[in-house]
Amino acid sequence: MTDKQTDAQEQAPVEDVPWWATLGPIGGGVLVLLGLGLGAFVLLRDSAGSDDWAHLYGAAKVVAFGCVAGGTALLARRRGRNRVE
Repeated sequence: MTDKQTDAQEQAPVEDVPWWATLGPIGGGVLVLLGLGLGAFVLLRDSAGSDDWAHLYGAAKVVAFGCVAGGTALLARRRGRNRVE
């Protein structure tokens, strides 16, 4: 073996993964619950401000993000299990 071959084998490839890729299904579920709680808080608080829709929009984005992160993690787990069999 040459020096170039041993150096290439020692270095593990680095993948560029987004931060949300490591959340998993539990993290996605937590985000969904957090978004639903935030939405309920915005709807049930006693204020007549016009910013309520903006806060509800933010809560909906958190719920959607949790659904995507959790669903993607569950789908990847299922695909990995099917390939092993």
